[in-house]
Amino acid sequence: MMTNGNDAGSDTNLPLEDRMQLIALRVLAEAEGPSGALSLAGAFRSAGIDVAEATAGRYLRQLDELGFTRSLGKRGRILTPQGEDRLAELVQSGSLAAHGARVTAAVGGSTIQQLIDLLHVRRAVEIEAAGLAAQRATEAEVAEIVAAAMQHVDCVEASSRAVSAHNFHELISRYSHNEMLAAMTMMLLDPRHDPLAKLLDHIADNTGTAMSMALDHPRIAEAIRERDPAEAEHAMRRHLDKLIAVVRGYRDSMQVGG
Repeated sequence: MMTNGNDAGSDTNLPLEDRMQLIALRVLAEAEGPSGALSLAGAFRSAGIDVAEATAGRYLRQLDELGFTRSLGKRGRILTPQGEDRLAELVQSGSLAAHGARVTAAVGGSTIQQLIDLLHVRRAVEIEAAGLAAQRATEAEVAEIVAAAMQHVDCVEASSRAVSAHNFHELISRYSHNEMLAAMTMMLLDPRHDPLAKLLDHIADNTGTAMSMALDHPRIAEAIRERDPAEAEHAMRRHLDKLIAVVRGYRDSMQVGG
């Protein structure tokens, strides 16, 4: 029904459906009065999304059903308060996605120095997230963090990669209940950085530190369970300092060996 042409503009990092919602809601927000399918079809085409006027009309009816827009009959449509909130959310998501694309470009390879740089940025974000999770996570969320920590230890013990360490770190940031910290962590742990995650696994295996790294997780989780923000931050700092030290040591040994 709809095809995505050449992406243009600052919102191209969003999924197509979110991008289309953003375009449609922005058209209505910026119109001086009610607007309709003709204007939306033009906006879609300008953004490289090939949509006929009839299809744009059907899309607007979908937005009505979602509660984002309200039809005024032949006069067109206007945004509802819910639509205004959704527009603000999409604008923020687009901004975060753009930052994420820049991070991905910065760590687009898989060199050891890029891994060290990424770990430094993660340390700054995740220490704060651990302290907040100790204060704000619900009992059910804490239990999930503890379970994720133990699952990762079990997987390392079994020489399995079935459960990624990323899951543990993502949960802590999500349950910090700080939207910006959570978004930044998800950006830093984006699957597009998998070559760096695999490089870290390779280094941990080769240096014999995989279990030591994994055992840091239950210590962090315990501090969160005990509702001790200072200890949670300290444990997370120790963990990420260890990762950085191990990777640096590996890099230096490789340079000497070379």
